[in-house]
Amino acid sequence: MFFAHSGLQNRRFSGSLVIAAVYVLSILAEDATAHLELYHNVEVNLTETSDTGKVLLYFTIHAPELLVGFDNAGSEIFDAEWLRTRSDEEFTVLFEQGRTFVKEKFGFRFDADDELDLIGLLRFEKPETIRDKNYQSGVPVGCLLVSAELKAYDGTKRMSVTLKEGAGKRLLLVCTRKGAFPETKDMEGGDWVDFLLPERPEVKLTKSNVISIAENNFAWAGILGFIGMIVFVFLWRRKRLTR
Repeated sequence: MFFAHSGLQNRRFSGSLVIAAVYVLSILAEDATAHLELYHNVEVNLTETSDTGKVLLYFTIHAPELLVGFDNAGSEIFDAEWLRTRSDEEFTVLFEQGRTFVKEKFGFRFDADDELDLIGLLRFEKPETIRDKNYQSGVPVGCLLVSAELKAYDGTKRMSVTLKEGAGKRLLLVCTRKGAFPETKDMEGGDWVDFLLPERPEVKLTKSNVISIAENNFAWAGILGFIGMIVFVFLWRRKRLTR
């Protein structure tokens, strides 16, 4: 599966939904090598948006492309062992290059706002996690799984995703929603798509809250009235004494 589907796994999607997504994506690509060479892979995950306002992004980045460029990244030396044996310093370079990669290839915005700056929001798997031979990230061999968490403010209607001119490859964009079949978009450089965000339910004041607020206001009114009465008595007595 060639979009960052660990996001799906972490969000408790049913097995049938993931299998269906694999089937659709297998139709879009003849084999693993062709797909990796022809497509960038991004997932827009809206499964939490209606509850929390969060929009989750997942990127699959072929790590060798960050170091040696696209033309040389298909060499056989860039196997699973190659990525696992990178030093901490090399991973630091890969992560920095990955941030630049995302900024140069893709654009994201809410409604008509300015393009979002993801540089400080991108999260990479820890080097020790990538080095673990038993760890399965769910992305192709030699690829980094990169994520970002965005927060849509109240009233936001849509998210726009752009594949920038000169991106080098097409984009296989997947949008996942709670309880729905994944939407897939096959995009070329300069294309953009809009995704309507799930509506967030309005938070209504419950009857118990209304009662508690009324009681609270009544209590404060009583306290202020009592204080006023004490002040009145004090001033009245002081007036009598001064006569």
